[in-house]
Amino acid sequence: MSKTDRIKEELGWLKIVFGICVAIDVSLVGWLAQNYDRTSSVLIIFGFIAVVILTVVVVWVNRAAMKRFKEFGGRVMVWFVVAALVVLLIGLAIVVHDIDGLHH
Repeated sequence: MSKTDRIKEELGWLKIVFGICVAIDVSLVGWLAQNYDRTSSVLIIFGFIAVVILTVVVVWVNRAAMKRFKEFGGRVMVWFVVAALVVLLIGLAIVVHDIDGLHH
């Protein structure tokens, strides 16, 4: 297998892992937003921890893919990672704001 084919194959797998992790991360943030007032604090805390871990995994997978993409000769889109993190932080801020609003 040539180096180009190997990099293409690795990028294919990284895309799958990235997509699965992003889908789980977004779903978990959505679940937290909808269920923070109906579930235990322990479950909410574990949910936040899971979101943080998944977000770190998403960033790591993205960086690994971008490294391979550069080896392939492509241009790297750093803005994509920044945009994903901003969206995640906005979602978490909304959840925290809504939780704080319930206690007042």
